[in-house]
Amino acid sequence: MPVTPEEARRRLEQALTLIPDRYRAGVSTARWKEATTKAAQTWQAKMQEAISKGLWLKGVQAANEEEWRTRAMAAADLIPSRLRAALDKWMTKWSPIYRNVLNVLPTLPPRTADPMANIDQRLKKVVQAWRAHKA
Repeated sequence: MPVTPEEARRRLEQALTLIPDRYRAGVSTARWKEATTKAAQTWQAKMQEAISKGLWLKGVQAANEEEWRTRAMAAADLIPSRLRAALDKWMTKWSPIYRNVLNVLPTLPPRTADPMANIDQRLKKVVQAWRAHKA
């Protein structure tokens, strides 16, 4: 059964204490430069001017891996406090969208053994409910 927005907020608040250590663990093993370079094709669609001039990739290649890691690690302790400060805004903006999805769930047909049918008959309706709020 889906949780209410208030319960989702409570769970997010509880999870905030886990973020710094998990963030540090991810940063400590991240190979952001390699992954970012591989993402160049995706970025082209949204950042055509910078990519066509080669500015984005030049900046990535010129970056220092350890300098990035040091700065990223320093940010770990900021994440919970900034999320905590944004919880009311998050609830205001996210809650109506989530409620819209909750309203769709009871109307969905039962799950089947066919994943493609589930996508067509269930998932697409949930995505439409999320996207309806953007329109």
